[in-house]
Amino acid sequence: MKPKLWGPVALFAAAGVGYFVAGSANSGTQVVFMSVGQGDCTVFISNGKAILVDAGPAVRDYDAGKRIVVPKLREYGVDEVLLVLLTHPDGDHIGGTGAVLQAFPKAKVAINTSYRHNPDLLASFSRWGYREENVHWMTGNEQVQLGDFKFDLWLPDRPDSAPTNDASLFCYVQAGKTGMVLTGDAPEVTEIEMQKKRNWNAEILKAGHHGSKSSTGEFWLQAVQPTTAVISCGKNNTYGHPSKIVMKRLEQFRVKALRTDEQGDVIFQLKNDTMVRVSLTTSRVGTPESSRKE
Repeated sequence: MKPKLWGPVALFAAAGVGYFVAGSANSGTQVVFMSVGQGDCTVFISNGKAILVDAGPAVRDYDAGKRIVVPKLREYGVDEVLLVLLTHPDGDHIGGTGAVLQAFPKAKVAINTSYRHNPDLLASFSRWGYREENVHWMTGNEQVQLGDFKFDLWLPDRPDSAPTNDASLFCYVQAGKTGMVLTGDAPEVTEIEMQKKRNWNAEILKAGHHGSKSSTGEFWLQAVQPTTAVISCGKNNTYGHPSKIVMKRLEQFRVKALRTDEQGDVIFQLKNDTMVRVSLTTSRVGTPESSRKE
């Protein structure tokens, strides 16, 4: 079955299917794995336009979307957020979305249709003032493009009753000769299932579940064969992320680990048709822990 081709402009057309290309080739093409504390936010930027994969945490009196994500988007030259891809509805991944939507009201939201009846997600939409009928509920395999970034999006086959982590969105993003893979908080059992969907070989892997021992398994590392793994976690977090088991596993596979709690934002830019790491920031964020379940 061919994948659906769609994009922010065509998401809510009657057919729900379209194809969209924003930005021009090699025009400020970069990906930023933001340091947002104990949570996730990855930003793909082309010519001032952006697609986000998750939007950071919001817990108690701390909203990473308002305090970190939106100011940093401005800092990185983003003037329009086209799409927010939510991997799953845990608060450390979606909490900052409301602030992003307030700052960039034209942004669209997409998430796995398996979460359509998730009470926490629906409560979040209500709190953000985002109408449920405007959500793009993803199914199967879908694709979108932003400048040089080509997104191939895959969804695990999971019932609505499955644990939220298990149905996390899998993203394969190609830019030039470089492949990048993001898997939300998907556990090893889902990683093994998803290996059959496509060739996942990629240079850059975002370690699953903030480096938890439940993700980034040996079979997945064999499938992806990354040279670099980015781990997004909060400084001094109480979960013990990243797990020593995962760090040892990465070492055994000769994968270089880059941690947002130690190195701040991790940034790659497209140069000579390859994504290369260009700089580090000094902001390393430690935040109150999320209310999500491990």
